[in-house]
Amino acid sequence: MKSPTAKIACLIINTTNPDASARFWGALLDREVGKQYSAYNELPGNTGDIKLTIQKVEQWSGGSSIHFDLKVNDFEEAIRKIEALGGKLVKRESQNRWYWAVLADPDGNLFCILP
Repeated sequence: MKSPTAKIACLIINTTNPDASARFWGALLDREVGKQYSAYNELPGNTGDIKLTIQKVEQWSGGSSIHFDLKVNDFEEAIRKIEALGGKLVKRESQNRWYWAVLADPDGNLFCILP
């Protein structure tokens, strides 16, 4: 069996109030609020659970407030494959030592890839 190009690394929930959102999702999913960074609150689960992260955005611009982060083996190859499948590269981002790309599927749904 061929190995997949990407694996789900994290489900991101965008919010203007990450503390309140973390408390809501933590209580609903019975998860403790874990590590807190300036723009993120992590809600770790049990082994095998998908990682859930609350991400602070300055203002809400509409659209979906939830997106997947996909971990990829080969960053540039993954972008090429996504584009060949009908997706679009929206932008490349970086913050400190982290970098990722925001992409859209053929219907315009946004997701991110990270190495």
